[in-house]
Amino acid sequence: MNADELYPKRVRSQKSDARRNLSFASRRRNPNLRMCQLLHLQHLDASESKINGSSICNIRSVTSLNLCGCTNITDMRLIGICTLPQLTRLSISWCVNIKGHIIGCGMSNLTYLELRGCDGLRDVNLNDISALLHLEHLDLGNCNNITGASICNISTLTSLNLTGSGCITDKGLSGGLSTLRQLQKKKQVTGSCLHSMPSLRRLNVSRCWRVHDENLRQMSTLTKLRYLDLSGCAVTGSTLGSISTLTHLDLSRCWDVTDVGISALSTLPELQHLTLCNCQKILGATLCRLPALRVLNVSGCSQITDVMLRAICALPQLEHVDLSDCATIMT
Repeated sequence: MNADELYPKRVRSQKSDARRNLSFASRRRNPNLRMCQLLHLQHLDASESKINGSSICNIRSVTSLNLCGCTNITDMRLIGICTLPQLTRLSISWCVNIKGHIIGCGMSNLTYLELRGCDGLRDVNLNDISALLHLEHLDLGNCNNITGASICNISTLTSLNLTGSGCITDKGLSGGLSTLRQLQKKKQVTGSCLHSMPSLRRLNVSRCWRVHDENLRQMSTLTKLRYLDLSGCAVTGSTLGSISTLTHLDLSRCWDVTDVGISALSTLPELQHLTLCNCQKILGATLCRLPALRVLNVSGCSQITDVMLRAICALPQLEHVDLSDCATIMT
């Protein structure tokens, strides 16, 4: 989920909505509007603006605040923001002058915190974040000085985004996160830390080049996992049959996936969505063994033929097939 979804730039015709939702685009159209006059404002989007945050602390009714890309925001300015009693969602992504020294002080109701691209953050700053007893979603993408060692102290997390964070390791994530339901991470991890995350339902490890078939065996302990993105990983698919709860699986650009690997998926009784984009070694013969399949994407799979297509289309639940760039299909 991105910041645009959480902090929509809404300026509606109804007066009540206008008082509760403000983007800086609307403020530019109303230059006489003062921040201190917005006594009932709940949603404020000031992203990419020159605001320094000094006036925001006067808007005590704000519940969601987007300061993404506001380079004038500093730790000192955050002190006032941290006192906002109703604040539940805060984005300070790409606020490059934030070092994180006071993040976690106050903001006792915060459930969503986005810190993407705040390279000044260190593991020690995450110790303070663990004091946020209601925090459920944390985005630390592109925070390149965090190893993950302190993330496990944040015991309430259900969603964690670590994409592009270059120092995150399996060791750093192996200490807990038992409540985590959704995880996105990249490159440095192998997956050996996943045993400590039994509540995972969505896992995105796309382009994690260290993830391979043996690591996937450990995922059999993830009894709630429904969505798995392995696109761009060096896997064959042969060990995926043990994750029996999967409903969505993405193996796009997994160059080593073959029909043998796909045959292992026949033990996944609930698999409904399968993406195999540009898996060049697949002929398609074993796809017929996936009776629960509803959506299949084999775009760019150049070896699938008309004969295989007819067999695939006989799957009883199949509703949608993407065959784009399948050069050998003539019908």
